[in-house]
Amino acid sequence: MMYRMLTALTLAAAVFAGASLASADELGKKASKVMRDNEKAIVQIEATLTVSAKGPMAERLGGTQEQKVNVQATVIDASGLCVCSYVSLNPTSAMGKINLPGGQGTVSFKGELSDVQITLPDGTDIPARVVLKDEDLDLAFVAPKEKLESQDAEQISAVDLSKPAPKASRLDQVVRLSRLGKSLNRELVVELDRISAIITKPRRIYILGGAKPGSPVFVPGGKLLGIITFRKKPGAQSLRRAGGIGGTPVVLPTSDVKKIADQAREELKKAPATKPKPEKTEPETKKAQD
Repeated sequence: MMYRMLTALTLAAAVFAGASLASADELGKKASKVMRDNEKAIVQIEATLTVSAKGPMAERLGGTQEQKVNVQATVIDASGLCVCSYVSLNPTSAMGKINLPGGQGTVSFKGELSDVQITLPDGTDIPARVVLKDEDLDLAFVAPKEKLESQDAEQISAVDLSKPAPKASRLDQVVRLSRLGKSLNRELVVELDRISAIITKPRRIYILGGAKPGSPVFVPGGKLLGIITFRKKPGAQSLRRAGGIGGTPVVLPTSDVKKIADQAREELKKAPATKPKPEKTEPETKKAQD
């Protein structure tokens, strides 16, 4: 009797393990398809950020400084228009006023962007500009300054904002795509994650276990759930925390991203990308006559 019971339990465990492996294998196949369908939409944005301080002790805090920023971005249009987290691109937008110790007042920081470039998957840098930003939703839309050459246009594809995924629930599985840095050849990264929390006020957003702002998040079926942005912590920070930014990476649903993306497309119509400048060629010299 005991032998039969142990045998039954062993068989049940084997069946359960087999079902779990089959489920994991199926999920892996879906994630692989999401990766193949969207890998060309994962790019990076590089820029020079000039940070200046204003207020008491501004000079002691470094005065004006320049630094390079490199952030994740997602292509949303065949023209090369892409979206990223504005806080990632310009961290000073989330710093607000910093309280100085000892009641010495406050200091604020301002960042200005220049030399903006979109880095394609093959490492090609495309001169770009910030078309539109929404600091409340932490979105920045960046577009090439010139119309993409055909060989560069072939390097990218756009995610589909017109078909948002249905509302997700806690513990639902999702697929995240991003890229590694230059030192690791900007290789594509695909990760499986689960929604750990859902915030519904003032708008619906999703919380994941780990996230890189600017990266797209998909449901396993392939539809875009949203773009990872940064939700700033309200209120002034202390000087001890000025080196970091208070807040949390969140997934902003596709429908919210699309509303601002439509505005960015309208801005592009007002100031479209210019045509690529023709390459300069040396003028032909006339042959000397005898």
